[in-house]
Amino acid sequence: MPAIPRFRAKPRISYALWPVWPSALVAASQYGVRVIRFGRQGLKNGRQGERSGRSHARATIADVAELAGVSAMTVSNVLNRRPKAGADARAAVQAAVEQLGYVPNREAKRLAGAQTLRVGIFYTDAATAFVGTVLVGALNASVPMGAEIIVEPADPADPDALRASLLRLQRSGVNGVLLPPPIAELVAMSGWLSEIDLPAVAVSPGASLPGLPSARCDEQHAAYDITRLLIARGHRRIGIVGGPEGHSAAATRLEGYRCAMAEGGLPVDREFIAPGDFTFQGGQKAAARLLALPAPVDAIFATNDASACGVLATAHQLGIAVPEDLSVVGYDDTPVAQQVWPALTTVRQDTTAMGKIAMTLLADLIAARSTGSAAPLDRLVPYSVIERGSIRPA
Repeated sequence: MPAIPRFRAKPRISYALWPVWPSALVAASQYGVRVIRFGRQGLKNGRQGERSGRSHARATIADVAELAGVSAMTVSNVLNRRPKAGADARAAVQAAVEQLGYVPNREAKRLAGAQTLRVGIFYTDAATAFVGTVLVGALNASVPMGAEIIVEPADPADPDALRASLLRLQRSGVNGVLLPPPIAELVAMSGWLSEIDLPAVAVSPGASLPGLPSARCDEQHAAYDITRLLIARGHRRIGIVGGPEGHSAAATRLEGYRCAMAEGGLPVDREFIAPGDFTFQGGQKAAARLLALPAPVDAIFATNDASACGVLATAHQLGIAVPEDLSVVGYDDTPVAQQVWPALTTVRQDTTAMGKIAMTLLADLIAARSTGSAAPLDRLVPYSVIERGSIRPA
């Protein structure tokens, strides 16, 4: 790894020299620390990858070819995304690149216009698991690109400050940005990106956004599936805890719930829809409202896991047995889903994969702009419904 220069204005941290959980990286940005150029071994499960015995020397294409059992030309074809290498050879090369920590500098320079690729990642709440998992994915994708990442806080309630942050990043030489919800929705509707001329990709929006390629899952169908599971278990009065206004995922999950209820011939009374904000406290308040109805709900779909945990807490406080008297399901399958009692039935979406795919999409978008090619399309990441103890058994 090249020596990292010292700057008087703002301290910079090389991830290779600071192997800590991603939330600490995010916290660093709040103190003016910019997270720059990550170690060649990447990040695995929140920890820096184990270095091989060869990590003290810079790996070459010849090293990659030898380990992968292919020619140097095949390695070059894979790294430059030429359609000449077969699937097996491509997989072997990618595995060797990861094991050796090989950084294809020429590819990174090409993607960033003969410079180091620099990417800004916005976040709104450093306390959520979403931020850490997306950051892990982005870091892992940045490794073979030799990219630098700048983590930037944002407040969706202050659009002027957000626009100023985008301008500052663009003027500082950042090549593109990754935008989570609800920042992605705000930026997509604002028209700022064409004005500022800054490539951007959305990470995990609830739906496709105009002018923004995205890495996401089919949120509506996932919400539909988990609501259908509740119906299949005999529930008929199913309440839902919503999410923040302006958050496309919250709106899309609500629509999936509505579709499943309509298909099942079940009414969706206005009183069954409780407002929420994707927080534990919001889930508690929403559950108290739903469980205080004259005819209380017999199941609650909380549109994220933090809210679902708040629902469980309120049910316990009221002496309502889960799942005997009330089924509770969530969304995201964050670590807390297995740390509560009973363990949470939820939708698993791989936000680490989304972060990695979004980083690749952004590199492709930057390259497409430099060559006048078409922008990349949205990438859908698979989801699954994970059944645990919080739902009535079949």
